[in-house]
Amino acid sequence: MTLMHIIAAQNVKSFCFEDIPATYLFFDSIRNSLKKVAVTNFCSQHIDVFKLTPIGINALESNLKPFIDNNKEIWKILTAFKSVQVEHHICILHIDKLPTIETATLHQKLKLMDVGLSSVHADRSAPALKKKTAQIASILEFYDVSHFNPEKLKFFGEQDKKQRVCRYCQRSKSDGANFKSRAHAIPESIGNKTIFSNEECDDCNHFFSNSIEQDLFDYLKIWRVLRGAAGKKSIPKLKSKNGYEISNSRFGVVITDNNGTAVSPLKVSNIHLIYERQINYTNIYRAFAKAVVGVVEPSELSKMTKLAAWIRYSEASNPPPNLPKVSIALGNKVCDQPVMNIYRRKNDNAELPYMFAEFFIARFIFVVILPFVENEQSDFSDKSAFDHFWSLCGQYKLIPSWEFLDWSADEKIDYDLTLNFEVKA
Repeated sequence: MTLMHIIAAQNVKSFCFEDIPATYLFFDSIRNSLKKVAVTNFCSQHIDVFKLTPIGINALESNLKPFIDNNKEIWKILTAFKSVQVEHHICILHIDKLPTIETATLHQKLKLMDVGLSSVHADRSAPALKKKTAQIASILEFYDVSHFNPEKLKFFGEQDKKQRVCRYCQRSKSDGANFKSRAHAIPESIGNKTIFSNEECDDCNHFFSNSIEQDLFDYLKIWRVLRGAAGKKSIPKLKSKNGYEISNSRFGVVITDNNGTAVSPLKVSNIHLIYERQINYTNIYRAFAKAVVGVVEPSELSKMTKLAAWIRYSEASNPPPNLPKVSIALGNKVCDQPVMNIYRRKNDNAELPYMFAEFFIARFIFVVILPFVENEQSDFSDKSAFDHFWSLCGQYKLIPSWEFLDWSADEKIDYDLTLNFEVKA
């Protein structure tokens, strides 16, 4: 049996082979197709680093053809290579088990090389990287991670419309469901242009757009206005109950009061805004959960029947169920398109949630535990259970000033905030 791991900055793809004729010739064909650019250290060994180029991918496809008839799984290897962004770096390893911290450190090295740092400088950063990735890697002992790259167009779910079953209302075409619209897994209104769910029917798509996704859009609207980030069609405007309107044009941010008079940030220290439309925070939680359900593997859906019903049929129960806290922080990087990572538990450790997701939207980072997953034994709305989970998320210790918010109330309330202005020299 031969194990092969393709390691890139964002993820690892692993393959297991038992009967491949001329196995070593097969691996040599891969190496000979790609452009070797450096050597780095991994577990006290020297390993080759390859850079994926269009020419290399074409050569790889040509050189793998002789093996495809013997093992159709090789198509998966080719797909794995093609999933890595062109001009980015990879390593190919043959090892039974990938050590967590060393693998996370290698991810960081490849990430540095992807942004132009030489392999020598990346290796010189290794001690600091190892300390940093020891924190990041702690969660990888317990979870597999799926990264959803916003730079690539991707459709998840059944391709044949006649065979589709909506993941939320459970209806198929024979039940009267239609699948004519392109359904964005993450709302288009907050910047998603590339990640789609095939198994979201038109009725659910319309319902989500006008309810839970609208609340998420409104929650983020002020940041999209100030940054000048367009939604579906244009940069949104924000109107408040107390008369202020904020817009963004080629002339910059414009603030007017209830008389239509421009307000200069140089003359006021702050502005208090009360949104025209009330917001249901539980709906924002639903919108995040809806994005995850839209893209997970079909094998996961049987565990999410109750969750899907809570997302779709969102009439408030009395009293509403308690939800795990939503964790929110501001990151250092601004994301023009939303990024989603999904963490799925590797084992039956009942002290950890089965699945959670992180979202990078504008400068926000959201961490959301999926509620109502079948056979979940711990209640992560309980503080001790949540705190135990969070203590294992070493990657978040690198980010200061987390807030942990309870979005369980399931009712519409006023959304207000204060903009503080500071003149910098």
